[in-house]
Amino acid sequence: MKIFALLESYSYARDEFYNAGDNMDEINNFLSRYKKLNVNHKIKGSENDINYWASKGFDTFKNFVIKIENEPSRTQLKRRRVRGKYITLIDDNEYLIVIPLNLEASCFYGKNTRWCTTKETRAYFSDYLRKDLIILVYILKKDTNEKYALAYDQINDFAEYYDSADIKMLRSKFKSVTGIDPQKIINMLKSKPIKTEVREILNKTKNDDVHLKMGNLHKGIRDPAIEKMITKYASPRMAYKYIQMTNTFPEDMISLIAKSPNFAYDYAKNYTNGSGFPQGEAAIATNQIYSYYYAKNVLHGGRFKLGEPAIEKDGQIAKDYAKDIILGKFPEGEAAIAKNGYASFEYAMNVLHHRFPAGEDVIKHDAADWLDYKREFKSEFK
Repeated sequence: MKIFALLESYSYARDEFYNAGDNMDEINNFLSRYKKLNVNHKIKGSENDINYWASKGFDTFKNFVIKIENEPSRTQLKRRRVRGKYITLIDDNEYLIVIPLNLEASCFYGKNTRWCTTKETRAYFSDYLRKDLIILVYILKKDTNEKYALAYDQINDFAEYYDSADIKMLRSKFKSVTGIDPQKIINMLKSKPIKTEVREILNKTKNDDVHLKMGNLHKGIRDPAIEKMITKYASPRMAYKYIQMTNTFPEDMISLIAKSPNFAYDYAKNYTNGSGFPQGEAAIATNQIYSYYYAKNVLHGGRFKLGEPAIEKDGQIAKDYAKDIILGKFPEGEAAIAKNGYASFEYAMNVLHHRFPAGEDVIKHDAADWLDYKREFKSEFK
């Protein structure tokens, strides 16, 4: 019976994807790849149930399969942990040039040098990067294993250069021995993508430090120092966790939560006693799923007008919103509904209670649904 139920679930998902207008060969290809990932225990929790994906749409399902397939193995993860966190600027036949972002990476790429930033027992690396805002760049010459370092001061827009013996070099000498124009590297460091990536990874590292400190929080007791850190790092996730752990409601934490669609919804559902969360509605309204659930579970079936422009873009959610919240037709969402066969079928059957001509072309993709549809509205087909 379990095998039959599993096959039936895959058949249902295949039909759902096909009814939405997707290519059957591609559907079968990704369902096969999904099964293989499941057999190899690569998918955890509710995501390993194909029924979970049936209503998500084929594009979402396909992107998930590709993402899981591209996740590194345990061996690869172990190797990455040894190398630490870093950004590769250049990797060609002659040079590997990286920005180390933690001590592990600095030690790995700076091994066999005398740079103080590669010493595990001292905080030199952390001081350079976090306190002094100096970005370190390690230049590794592949054929000779020679190593050089460039230390770029972001505040003063100034760079210093070192050989592997930690002897400072003139800019001209660095250029002559490496054959690299240091200005090219500096320009890369100033570029928005690199600056953003450095900031994001450093903030992630800082956030890890905060999470460790949050392990000491207690119900009913605020910790101003941790609140200050969370505010500094502007993390809605940590703000929500702080409220969960302390059961206190500092305004700064609530303001951070209000900026995130998912945490604003979770806060509204769990902490407002059904009164709504006006402060977070602008963020919630950017996401069709959270807008729908906000109307259903927080406003208790009341319309959430601010979120309707997002809801109307997703056929399945628009159909559910019409059925569960509006309790009637939802003209603004009908264009999206009409692109989804099952949503069109349900919209006609359970919302309009009459034909939905705009969605009939996609309903026809499922012979059984089309037969039931014509049978239900046979008087309208005469």
